[in-house]
Amino acid sequence: MDNIISTFILVIATIIIGLIALGLFGGYFGIQASNINNIKQAQEISMSLQIRELQISNSSGINFVIYPFIPSYNIALYIVAFQVSSSLQNSQTYVTPLQSEGWVNVNYTIGSYRPIVVYSDSGSVLYNGNAYIYSTHSNSVQFIYLKNGENAILWFIVNLNGQYYRIGYVWISG
Repeated sequence: MDNIISTFILVIATIIIGLIALGLFGGYFGIQASNINNIKQAQEISMSLQIRELQISNSSGINFVIYPFIPSYNIALYIVAFQVSSSLQNSQTYVTPLQSEGWVNVNYTIGSYRPIVVYSDSGSVLYNGNAYIYSTHSNSVQFIYLKNGENAILWFIVNLNGQYYRIGYVWISG
C-alpha cells in the first residue's frame, strides 16, 4: 500500500513539474514570437520609409523641411535629433546620441527628455539612455534649423508593442 501511495505522489509531482516547465517554455517562446513579430514589422516599415528633404538657405544657416513619408502607414512617429561632428559622417549608421554635441529642436520646440531604449530593425539595442524625443505622426512635415557648419542626425522611431525601433535616419548639414 505504501508503494502505491509513493508511486502516486511521484506521478503527480512529475506531472506538476512537467506542467510548470511547459508553462515556462510557452511563456518564453511567446515572448520570442512577439519580439520576432515586432522586428518583422519594424523591417517592413523601414523598407517603406522615404525621407524627403528640402533646404532653404539664409545667411546664418539652413531651414530644413523633412518629410518622413511611409506609404500605407499612418502611425505615431518619434524623432530624436542630435548634433554631431562632421568627422562622424562616414559612420552615421552607428552614431548614437552618446556621441552627440547637443540636441536639435524639431518644429522649433524641444521634445520631452526621457529615458528610452531604441532597437535597430534587426532587434539589437542601438541606444539605451536619455534623449529629447519629439512626438509626431508619419507623413507629417517636420522643420529643423541648423546654423552654418552644424551637422545633425535625425532618428525616426516607431513604438511597436512598447518597444522603440529606429526605422530610419537622415544626416543633415548646415
